[in-house]
Amino acid sequence: MPDSECGRRNGGKKSYIIDRFEGGFAVCEREGTTECVNVPRTQIDSRAAEGSVIVYDAAGGRYLLDAESTRRRAEHMRTLAKGLWK
Repeated sequence: MPDSECGRRNGGKKSYIIDRFEGGFAVCEREGTTECVNVPRTQIDSRAAEGSVIVYDAAGGRYLLDAESTRRRAEHMRTLAKGLWK
């Protein structure tokens, strides 16, 4: 998804996808780019897991789970995977 679309959907906020957890950090990729950042786990919504979409909330200084974007992304990945097995 183009980065500009990602920004519009989240009110101009940057979205990140959690790739994995390493120690006290989440290794995240900015949605629509290849930019990776390490985010302290203490700044991330406790419901977030690998593959979750998170959005930075500047007012709260934390990364919040974007449950709807996470659900859509997971469904898209399942659809792509189905195509591999045909």
